[in-house]
Amino acid sequence: MENNSLPDGGPGDSVENPGSTSKKWIWMIVTVLVLGGVASLLVGSGLFQGALYLDDDLAARKEGSETASIAKESRQASRSRDSVLDCDVVIAGGGTGGVSAALASAREGAKTCLVEETDWLGGMMTSAGVGGIDGRPDSVSGIFHEIIQNIEDYYLARGQSKDIHNCTVSYICFEPHVGDIVLKEMAAAEKNLTVYYNSKVSKVYREKNTIVGIGFKQDRMGYIVKADVTIDATEYGDLMFLGDIDYDLGVDPDSKESLAAQADQCIQPLTYVAILKEYDDPVVRKKPANYDREDFKCVIKSPLCPNSNSLLDKDRLLSYGRMPNNKLMINIPSHSYGNDFHATSSNLENYSREDILEEAKNYSRGFIYFLQSELGMEQFGFYDEFGTRDRFAKIPYVRESRRLVGVDRLIEDDIVKGGGVQRVDILDNAIAIGDYPIDLHFCKYGKGDIFKPIAPYQIPYGVAVPKKVDGFLVADKNISVSHIVNGTTRLQPVSMAVGQAVGVAAAMASEEGIDPRDVDVEELQKKLLESGSNMFFFTDLSAQHWAYPYVARLAMEGLLSGYGDFTFKPNEIVNETDFLSIFRANLIFKNQNTAVLKGMDFSDSANSLVNRSDAANYLYQLMQSSSEYRVSDGQADMNFKDLYKGSELYEQVEALTSAGVINGDDTRFRPYDVLTRAEAVVLVGRSMDILFTQ
Repeated sequence: MENNSLPDGGPGDSVENPGSTSKKWIWMIVTVLVLGGVASLLVGSGLFQGALYLDDDLAARKEGSETASIAKESRQASRSRDSVLDCDVVIAGGGTGGVSAALASAREGAKTCLVEETDWLGGMMTSAGVGGIDGRPDSVSGIFHEIIQNIEDYYLARGQSKDIHNCTVSYICFEPHVGDIVLKEMAAAEKNLTVYYNSKVSKVYREKNTIVGIGFKQDRMGYIVKADVTIDATEYGDLMFLGDIDYDLGVDPDSKESLAAQADQCIQPLTYVAILKEYDDPVVRKKPANYDREDFKCVIKSPLCPNSNSLLDKDRLLSYGRMPNNKLMINIPSHSYGNDFHATSSNLENYSREDILEEAKNYSRGFIYFLQSELGMEQFGFYDEFGTRDRFAKIPYVRESRRLVGVDRLIEDDIVKGGGVQRVDILDNAIAIGDYPIDLHFCKYGKGDIFKPIAPYQIPYGVAVPKKVDGFLVADKNISVSHIVNGTTRLQPVSMAVGQAVGVAAAMASEEGIDPRDVDVEELQKKLLESGSNMFFFTDLSAQHWAYPYVARLAMEGLLSGYGDFTFKPNEIVNETDFLSIFRANLIFKNQNTAVLKGMDFSDSANSLVNRSDAANYLYQLMQSSSEYRVSDGQADMNFKDLYKGSELYEQVEALTSAGVINGDDTRFRPYDVLTRAEAVVLVGRSMDILFTQ
C-alpha cells in the first residue's frame, strides 16, 4: 500500500523563530480580512460557488495581479532574475482547447507561448485520464481529426488498431500516455511554438481595459510574458478571475431554459480518474479512511442493492472505460453511484483547492476499494499510467469552470430546435460546431442526470470574446454559455474546435495589430475551412471530403441547403435546374449580379440531366464571357485518354484545366457521366474563385 501522508518532522526540519510570531499573526489577520472582503464581494455578486474556485492561493495571485505593472516589472527583471518573453500569443493551459489553440496559432506564423501546469499536454483527454472521447465519429475535424488519426496510427503500427474500439463509453478509448506522446510530437513539429511545462500562472497583467500578458513560475524561475493576445485555456478559467474579467459560475439563477428546472442546483461534479489494470494476482489495497460502502453499493444491481437504478451492470462496468493492454479507466458517473465528486459542497468551503482535490482522490479510492472488495474485481489494481506518486491522473476531470461573459452567449434555445432533431438557425459568425448531447452530471448520487440528444449546432466567435476587455480570448470549457449549454460545449471535440478557431483568430489579430474582437470573421472562417474544420454539419459529407470547403461556405451563408435528415447527398445526380441554382448561389456568394447568366446558353429544366461535357461547356462559356479573365490558349498538362485532341470539348477542358478548374491528373474525363452535386459545387466554385474575388 502506498502511503500518501506527509512525513513527520525530523531533526533536519526548519524551526520557526519565536521572535517572528507576532509578525506572522499580523500577516494572518490581514490575509483573513482581505480574503473575507473578496469572498464577501463574490457572494454579493452571486459568483461565490466554493473554495475550488477561490482559495487562499488564488486570492493571493489575484491581489498580485491587481497591482502588477508589466512595464515596471520588465524593467526590473534583471534585478529580480525574472526572464522577459515577447510572444505574439500566450496561452495559459495546455488542455484540449489550449493545445489546439497553440498549434493553430503557431501554424499561422505567430510566435506562440504555451504555459502548462503539468508535464503533459492534452488536459482532460490525457492528464485527467479521460481517454474515452465524447462526440460523434462522423464530425471529427481539423486539428482534433489529426490527433485522432495520429493516435489510430500509433496503435496500428503496434498491431493494436482494434483495441482502441472496445469500450462502451465511446467510439474510441486510448491510453492517456499515448495521447500525450502524440500531442508532444505535434507541438515539437511547430517551429513557432514554445511550451513551458510545470509552470503556474502567478499573475495577469492588465493595463486599463486591455490584458497585455501574464507572469508565471517554472520551478524557481519567474517569467514575464508580453503578448498581443492572451488566451485563457485553464481548467477552471482562472485567468478571468485574476484579470478581473466578467464571468459566470454555476447555475444561472434566472434561467428560463427548459432544462433549468430539471438540473441539479450545483456546479457539475469533477472526477479524479485512475487507470486500473487486470493483474494475475489479487491487488486489493487497504481500506481507505472514511470509506463508506453505502456510497457505492448500488453501482450495479446485486444482493447489496437488488433494486439499483444504476445504468450499469457488471459487464458494462468492465467494458465502460476499457483501454488497450488490459487497462480500465475509472470514470463512472454519479447517476450510477460512481466516483464523481461534489467538489463544491458547502462542507468544503474552508478547504484549499489542493485539499478538495485530495478529498476527490479519497472518494475515488473508496470506489475502487469497493470494486475490489465487494464486486470481485480484486485483480484490478492501480496502474502507473501517469507517473504520479499516488498513481492517480495528473489533474482532475473538471466538467465546469468559470464561463466568460462574452459578446455572444449561447443558451439552450440557440442550440435546440424542434426538440433537438432539427437544424438550428445558421450563424453568420460560426467558428465551430458542437455535436454532443446536453450532458449534465448531478451532485446527488443515484438521482439521475440530464442527457438530452440534440442535433449538431454552430458556435459563434463571440462566445470566446469578452464583452468589455480587450487583448483576451478564451478557448476551453470557459466560453460564454449558460450552465445548461456547458453540458455539451465542455467536451473534447468542442473545446478542440473552439481552441483551433481561437488560435487562428489570435494569430490574425497579432499579425494585423488589431484587437481580437475586430478580427474579420469571414477571413477566419475561410482559414478554418481550408484547414479542415467542420463548420456546417452533414452526416454524409465530412470536413475531409474534397468537396466540403466549397459546400460549407455556401451552406454557412444559407445559399445551399442539405436535406432535413442532415445529409447533403454529394453523389446525387444534377439536372439543369440544380446546376443553375448552384451557379446562382456562387454568384451571390461572390457578390456578383446573376444577370451574368443571361448571355450564356443555359437552359432550366428539371427533366434534363447535366453530364460532365455539358458542365465543361457551361463553365467555358462563363470564363470566356467574363471581362475579368482571359481564357488561356496554352497547353495544359492533361492525361485524359477519353478526349479527342482537336475536338471542341478537348479545347474547353484544356482551357479549364489550365485555369485550375479541372484537375487533369486523372486518365479519364468521363464526358458522358452525369454530374454529381459534389462535382457541380466544386467545379462552379473553382470557376468563381478564379473569376471573382470577394
